Amino acid sequence: MRHALCPAWSPERFLHVDTSAIMTDELIVKTAVALRKDFGFRGFFGWTHYNESLLFKERVEWLMDAIDKECPSARYLLITNGTKLMDVGLPFLSRFERISISNYGVVRESDVQAIRDVTNVVFTQESMDDRIKRYKMRDFRNDRACMRTLVTLPVDYFGNVRLCCIDWKGESTLGNLRTTPLSIVEERLHLARKATVGGITQDAPIACQRCPNKYHLNPMSVVCPRVAENTQRFFRSAM
Repeated sequence: MRHALCPAWSPERFLHVDTSAIMTDELIVKTAVALRKDFGFRGFFGWTHYNESLLFKERVEWLMDAIDKECPSARYLLITNGTKLMDVGLPFLSRFERISISNYGVVRESDVQAIRDVTNVVFTQESMDDRIKRYKMRDFRNDRACMRTLVTLPVDYFGNVRLCCIDWKGESTLGNLRTTPLSIVEERLHLARKATVGGITQDAPIACQRCPNKYHLNPMSVVCPRVAENTQRFFRSAM
């Protein structure tokens, strides 16, 4: 059964992005290794396929094996809706430093006790994905700060670097990893952060200027110390 407001089914899902070729597994590994070795990335590499990446367990496992050969200290995040969670085994799940369950009532807290013994499990939401409504607010404007670009940076099946998951049409992408050097992506990301983290400015991407789903994070949070530290470092470098 399809949820009518989920953008996964929208014909406009890839309206503004390059879909001429897919991002190969080799390019995924090359990008991950470069981010670790050349750009100092120390966050999670997250796997998602509209919240059920475990449909592709063998592929995900191969990718992690290939990345680990070059970067043994790489860190992984699994994003799942829980439907396949109990079928893949604890040894595989233990490779993820965190498992994020977008829970729609499929998995109960009691179901994940054994998994909690090998890794960190968090439940992120219980409501359905209604992001398709985001583009119906064409005249919406606000200048509230958004810290989403400090937390996630999605890359889609075709290699397009999305500014965030809310911009599911790709109105404000940072480039395509098949054709855009990582150094250019990093430069564009830095400019986007400067125009959004302290408040939405006129230089902010158009998707950010129209977005009603701003993400807020207390930079002094003791709950997310690594993110807080990176946020403070960014503010110092941007001044």
